[in-house]
Amino acid sequence: MIGLLILSLFGSAFAETTELQYADALQTALDRNPSLQGSVAQLDQASGALLAAEGVYDPFVTGRTTYSSMTSESIREFGEVLSEFAALDTATGLSWQSSWGTSASIDLSTTRSRFKYELAGDIPLTIESDEPLYQTRLAATISQSLMEGHRRSYNLQAVRQAQQAVDISKLTQRLQRQQTLA
Repeated sequence: MIGLLILSLFGSAFAETTELQYADALQTALDRNPSLQGSVAQLDQASGALLAAEGVYDPFVTGRTTYSSMTSESIREFGEVLSEFAALDTATGLSWQSSWGTSASIDLSTTRSRFKYELAGDIPLTIESDEPLYQTRLAATISQSLMEGHRRSYNLQAVRQAQQAVDISKLTQRLQRQQTLA
């Protein structure tokens, strides 16, 4: 009896139906269609492949930093020798490749080093760099492929194939949508 009373009080709230419009039903059918979802995923994948194929021709920056240190002890005919060397090497570069097969790069590197030699013997002697030693190098390189790589049509094959995959994916998605709506 109590169950019927609770059902009668709250039953009307649960039995309420929502009116579904044609446009809402159509959108729900499109959103939940597995074939259409698969074609959307294929289009996303093809678009990513196209972005990667075109990205080959984007300039890129490189950089590195290394530190090296060396300490050695040795015995020579004139006494014991202690050698210490430390260097910090940094480099950066900018590289680019065109669709015509031309590549260009510019690289800058700088090395900062210090050294110290100690001779322990009858006459102790120490030789040490007062100031750090610097070495700077700037290099620019331009190269051009002379064989197949000089033809733009050859170099853009991957981009064309990726664009075709995007076009096919768009058409497949359109076909899946039309089949769902039919």
